[in-house]
Amino acid sequence: GKTTTARLLARIALKAGFTPGNTSTDGMSVAERPLEAGDWTGPSAARTVLRHPEVDLAVLEVARGGILRRGLGVDRCDAAAVLNVSADHLGEYGIHDLAAMATVKAVVGSIVAPHGRVVLGAESPPLVDLVARGHRFPAATAWFAQDEHHPTLTAHLASGGEAWFVSAAGRLTRGRGDHRDELVAIAELPFCFGGAASHNVRNALAAAALACALGLPDAAIVAGLRSFHASVSDNPGRANLAIVAGVQVFLDFAHNPAGIRSLHGLLTALRGPRRLLLGIGVAGDRSDETIRDLARAAHELAPDQVIVRDLEHYLRGREPGEVPTLLRDELIRQGHPAAAIATASDEVDLLRRGLAWAEPGDLVAILVHVERDEIQAELRRLGAIADPGPRPT
Repeated sequence: GKTTTARLLARIALKAGFTPGNTSTDGMSVAERPLEAGDWTGPSAARTVLRHPEVDLAVLEVARGGILRRGLGVDRCDAAAVLNVSADHLGEYGIHDLAAMATVKAVVGSIVAPHGRVVLGAESPPLVDLVARGHRFPAATAWFAQDEHHPTLTAHLASGGEAWFVSAAGRLTRGRGDHRDELVAIAELPFCFGGAASHNVRNALAAAALACALGLPDAAIVAGLRSFHASVSDNPGRANLAIVAGVQVFLDFAHNPAGIRSLHGLLTALRGPRRLLLGIGVAGDRSDETIRDLARAAHELAPDQVIVRDLEHYLRGREPGEVPTLLRDELIRQGHPAAAIATASDEVDLLRRGLAWAEPGDLVAILVHVERDEIQAELRRLGAIADPGPRPT
């Protein structure tokens, strides 16, 4: 959720009258104008954005790998967020368990000025455990979770702390001690699909908490969140939906087991009573067990058909076909029929195969969506209706 949360915060900053610079795994931008595409989450990207003459508020996405290899690239910030910690990239750079991964990610909170806030995801047990073990930040913490009654939020609010959650009335809410401010209904946020996209509800809570920590007004927070869509223009590669001859095509970057599981509610709602075709792949630097767990996460969605593929530019030491074979074998082990598993040569081939299989109303979900330009060109050729708007409730 880092890229989406960063984009949300940049949009809120724009609504507040700032010129935000944004770095992410997708590129660098100023006031939402692209500077350069690519994975820009390291110190060089931070330097580029911070030196830009127009930028007066910087939103920097920071990746675990960049922290471990090169550090943060900045020595102070006014707010930082750690959204969640999952079992991805374990075994790299000496990080072998979730506790160590949480400690690495918490580095972003170590440079927050005392007047600022460290925003933490309460629904991520490794973060809760990190603080419970005595980890301290130089600034106050603000926790977020969808459920107001989450025990971490309840305890934090009882001690006079700040927390963000969804109220019983379905509104994005800031709590401080006993005080509550309901800012906007989740149903009014297009990228949340009426609340079915629970991962984006959490991203909205995190972005709002960060914006508040930066002193941005509530009106800008509401305007920014309301104006943000799950579209290629606002949030490319994240929960994008298109319609091709009545078939729903869903594109998302979910690239690990936790990411796929976070989409369960949204894909279930989009699918409804119809059939689901799921396209999956994994970068080759993941362990065999992580690859198998991704297959298990895919199987939990109860797809009618699965298409596996190599990520051509992310083989990372694997032989071509090695990852699809691991995925296929685990899917069969989980009980998925072998006849309902196919292999695609690339993402466009996957899309074409999916559309050939699907009937109007069916859902074709392509995960680990990385071939953005090629897929968009194919969708345009097919006369797709892009960004049809939120559908689930």
